[in-house]
Amino acid sequence: MNAIYDMCVNYETLCEIEDKLQLIEHNLNNSTGIMFSAIERSQEFLSGNQFEKAKNTTMNCLELTEKTSINIKQAKDYIAELRAVLNEYGMCSYNEEV
Repeated sequence: MNAIYDMCVNYETLCEIEDKLQLIEHNLNNSTGIMFSAIERSQEFLSGNQFEKAKNTTMNCLELTEKTSINIKQAKDYIAELRAVLNEYGMCSYNEEV
């Protein structure tokens, strides 16, 4: 069984995906920063159980954000790896020897 391999990857698509991942990462970090600031400010006017629930929810969100940030970084690293392979592949050509 003969298999034919060729790359079917669009460089621009990889760049667009990376840009979108960076935007998601930025928005995620910005949102968690705002949440953390809000929980610090709310400590003054929330009492006891209310504050603890809000704090626990915020801390859970921060943990999930950290995991998501790690996943986004791994995805961006993989895209960079794919682009490097695509660049290397683009430099390959057949010699026209007769």
